[in-house]
Amino acid sequence: METPIAAPERSADKTSAPASEPMISRVQALGVIARAKELLTHSEEAWKRIAQEKGGVREAFVPYGVCMALLGAAAGIMRGFLWSSLTSFAPYGMGMAAGAIGTAHIVTGAIVSFVGTLVFFALAGKLLELIAPSLGAKTDWAASCRVVIYASTPACAASLIGVIPFVGHLFGMAGDLWSLILLYQGFQIVLRRGARPTA
Repeated sequence: METPIAAPERSADKTSAPASEPMISRVQALGVIARAKELLTHSEEAWKRIAQEKGGVREAFVPYGVCMALLGAAAGIMRGFLWSSLTSFAPYGMGMAAGAIGTAHIVTGAIVSFVGTLVFFALAGKLLELIAPSLGAKTDWAASCRVVIYASTPACAASLIGVIPFVGHLFGMAGDLWSLILLYQGFQIVLRRGARPTA
């Protein structure tokens, strides 16, 4: 009598593929909000805390730099849809076609804005690194990028308010001026005070 061949046992533990982690977690997002609030209300204490932090270029960009770039992209989307809704008086058929083209244009512009902001942070950080020694500051690209990114907080936040027609550009100008003040303050605390004295 032949012995029946037992079917292979299936493993009880089914390993599922690891879920892709989001670029920015909830904890990181809350940290970004807390840091932005501190920079806008108690900037000197915030810069002193930033000067003590460790990390390279990646830590300078993620998550704070990414969030700032997303603010600018979101402002572009809001501004685009706002103005397209105010100026869409075409007939029904033409309006649908124009709306589809306008939506694609707005989304493309937001993507370009997001990438362009990150590239600007990197190039501005490199420029700040190059001129730092002539101003008595240390040469550190990661720290320079961190100064540029954190200093952009008012300008990026003001870009959301800047979608308001007719008065939005005033908020944008105020945000840019505030960012320049933060840039100077961050340079003095993070880069210049952190420079090693030369013999």
